[in-house]
Amino acid sequence: MAIESAGEKKYYDFIADRMKRHRILDITWMSLICLAFLSLASEVEAAFFLGIMLLILGVAIGISNASSRKALSKKLNVIENKKKFFNQLVAKDTVEFKDLRLLITNDYLLKYSDDLYIYKFSEMKNVEIKGNRLYLLDYQNKKYEIAVNEKGKENSFDTACQLLAILV
Repeated sequence: MAIESAGEKKYYDFIADRMKRHRILDITWMSLICLAFLSLASEVEAAFFLGIMLLILGVAIGISNASSRKALSKKLNVIENKKKFFNQLVAKDTVEFKDLRLLITNDYLLKYSDDLYIYKFSEMKNVEIKGNRLYLLDYQNKKYEIAVNEKGKENSFDTACQLLAILV
C-alpha cells in the first residue's frame, strides 16, 4: 500500500488503529506458522500435535485477517472519484472530531467506531437527533447512528449536529 497523497495519509491516519491491528495479526499468524513448523520438525510426538494445532490456528488467523483487510479496502468502493475524495480530506473546510471519531467533508462523512463507515451526503435526506444520539437518514428512511452525546463531548456533538444539518 503506497500512500500517494496527503489525503490518503489523512485517511490512513484516521483508521490507524485498525491498520495497526492488521499488522499485529500479520505478525501473530506468521509467528504461529513458524512455531508450527519448528514443532513439526521436532521428533517429540507431543510437539508434532502442538505443531498441527499451531498451524491450524495460524492459518485461521491469517485467513480472518486477510478477509478483514479485503472488507476494509472495499469501503472505498463507494467513492466514485477517489482523487476528489482524498483532496476533500485535506481541504481547509474539512472538520475532524477526534473525540467523536468523525471526519466531515463537503460530500462525505467518515465514522470510525468498531468499523469504518463512509456516508455520501447525496444519498442522505435528513439529520435526526433523538435523545442523545445523532442519526443520518437515507431516502429509504434507514437510520445510521453517527454519534452519541456523552459527557465531555457536548461541544463536538453540538457542532457536528449543526454542520450536518447544513450539509445534508
